[in-house]
Amino acid sequence: MQLMNYKTQQLNIDVISNEDEWELLLNKLITSNTYMKWSWGNYKIKSGWEIERLKITDAKSNQLLSCCQLQSKKKCFINIYLIQGGIHLSKGNNIKNIFEIIHEALYTYIKIKKNWLWIFIINYQCHNFEDADTSLMKIGFLPILTREMFTYLLFSENINTDRLSLSNNWRHNLKRAIKNDDLKIEWVSSYKEREHILSHLFEMYKKLTIRKNFTAGIDLSKAGDLLALDQTIIIAQAKLHEEVVAIRVASVCNDHVLDLLAASNEGAVKCYANYLLMWEMVLKTKELKKMYFDTGGIDPGSNIGTFNFKKGLKGTLTINGPLWCKGSNSLLEWTTRLFYLRT
Repeated sequence: MQLMNYKTQQLNIDVISNEDEWELLLNKLITSNTYMKWSWGNYKIKSGWEIERLKITDAKSNQLLSCCQLQSKKKCFINIYLIQGGIHLSKGNNIKNIFEIIHEALYTYIKIKKNWLWIFIINYQCHNFEDADTSLMKIGFLPILTREMFTYLLFSENINTDRLSLSNNWRHNLKRAIKNDDLKIEWVSSYKEREHILSHLFEMYKKLTIRKNFTAGIDLSKAGDLLALDQTIIIAQAKLHEEVVAIRVASVCNDHVLDLLAASNEGAVKCYANYLLMWEMVLKTKELKKMYFDTGGIDPGSNIGTFNFKKGLKGTLTINGPLWCKGSNSLLEWTTRLFYLRT
């Protein structure tokens, strides 16, 4: 589809339906995140969303400008459009006001679908692009912040093997774990092993949600096989006396690694397995030459234990977002803001 926005820049927006082509496009971007991955799109399809994987190019030169993954679903009479991972630019992109041009084109793309009631939400997650925020405000998008939209980012240049950057408690517990000869970390690579360990994680995670009274962020009954197949998802397990006591799953992206999922049992507490397992993920970030390790969302209000655990890494506290929303009318925008502020 060819669009011309108010800056008279002609753009093509094409839907990509081939997985290999999509992966090649993501590799041409400067940054990317988990929520742009093919596997994540398939997970959202299983969760009731429709997915359009969009390639945005210059109509004249056919130069790749950006990519994004558009999710959509209908609730009652309202059409919901969500770009969960934000819009990410291609390498060598030097067009002035590029975010403004692309956001306007995507906004037009939604409007021409001719739906009566709609809400359009964009979330850049841990990526904070000042130009993107400015352009969204210009178009009329409203920001929404919630108490859960925070994360710690641990930058690669601060990851040192002598562990001096960690809090005293974190460093002390990590030393205890390292000195335990019965505690081993294993990376899981083959599909069969990954499938098995993810089913084990599912059981651990289910018990964890009951024990700590929180809602799971990912439905592993839908996502398990997709995570097992996706080799950009890395999985490590901690074994004590050959028994699995903790599992951690992370997602490798263009510029960072995201701590995606973790679960452990009571056996992990006494041997401090989670400290060693998390630290191995941090070191893997440096080994893969990524800019930073994203610890995932933190919510001090309802999960103070996890908050303190991640805080001990001494990362940079960052707003994960905000959500940006624009609707077909102001009442829908107000209702959307109210919904997210209450969750």
